[in-house]
Amino acid sequence: MSKWLAVILLVANAVLFGWLYQRDVTARAREVVAHAPLPASTPGLTLIAELDELPPAKAGSEPGGVRSEDTSEVLDHVDAADRCISVGPFVDTAARDRFRDWIRDYVAQLHSRAESVRERRFFWVYLEPTSEARAQQSLDDLRDRGVTDTMLIRRGDLKNAISLGLFRSQDSVNRRLAEMSEKGFKPVVVPRFETSERHWVEAQLAAEYGDSLDIPESLLEDATVEPVDCTGLGQGGT
Repeated sequence: MSKWLAVILLVANAVLFGWLYQRDVTARAREVVAHAPLPASTPGLTLIAELDELPPAKAGSEPGGVRSEDTSEVLDHVDAADRCISVGPFVDTAARDRFRDWIRDYVAQLHSRAESVRERRFFWVYLEPTSEARAQQSLDDLRDRGVTDTMLIRRGDLKNAISLGLFRSQDSVNRRLAEMSEKGFKPVVVPRFETSERHWVEAQLAAEYGDSLDIPESLLEDATVEPVDCTGLGQGGT
């Protein structure tokens, strides 16, 4: 009987030792993660005070392009080739106009179109609004845990929310969320959209230039030249 009792005690001690060891390892790992700085490659954040306006409080679906301009010019006295091209996108009207002015001498038809495109530029990470007292307590807790790149929002619908920064990539957001989670906080992430315009020029070449037209690279900048069906010219698609 004493033999079995000794075996049971030995097994119990081994189990207890393993549990205590695992608890100590887990605690040390959490402590290291909580105090580890973000990698040097992590993009810097932008404080909310540096923005002209606050991002939206709630995330919405990503909007697509909106047609904003469509102009056409047909040169009746010019014989048309069966070759049509679409050139773009140009990032501004100045670049589009320089190209359009140049190519006008080589075409039978000329069309311009533009789209307003809203694109996601940043992710905003923040702690949701609370009372002023609780927001201040959260700020103090963040500072005690080594998080100083924060800002209390003092205006608008998000008054008393705490900004934790704007990030360009999902990886940066994930690292920020992991850091905050380890410190006991649950931030909200919303996208910030910005609107830009893109411009295209579509043309049906004149008959004498249908087989060859050398476009100067300096006029194209980042735009590309694509062949298009002449029957759909000026209909807003490439």
